[in-house]
Amino acid sequence: MKDKLAGTLGGIGIIIWYIISFLYSFAPLMVLRFGYLADFILILIMSTLPIVGEVIRFALYIWAFIVVINQPVDVFSIIFFVFAALYLFTTVIPMIAALFSKR
Repeated sequence: MKDKLAGTLGGIGIIIWYIISFLYSFAPLMVLRFGYLADFILILIMSTLPIVGEVIRFALYIWAFIVVINQPVDVFSIIFFVFAALYLFTTVIPMIAALFSKR
């Protein structure tokens, strides 16, 4: 997705990618409502350490999904579902496809 945005929009596409990446990281934290320091540390880890960050992001999305299902519907849950769907289609499905592809 980053390559598509950068190829189409150039430098602005890269900026848009980093904004989307930040929002991907922030969506489950918004639902889980950790403290600001924990949010900062988790976003820093997810941004700087790609493999560890992706595992943490996946675990946070699963945990936040369970929390959102048990809560009444509000603005935060709708925002979470939008970003969870984007995360599913842009990251999780390609990751699963790469695991089961024949090389």
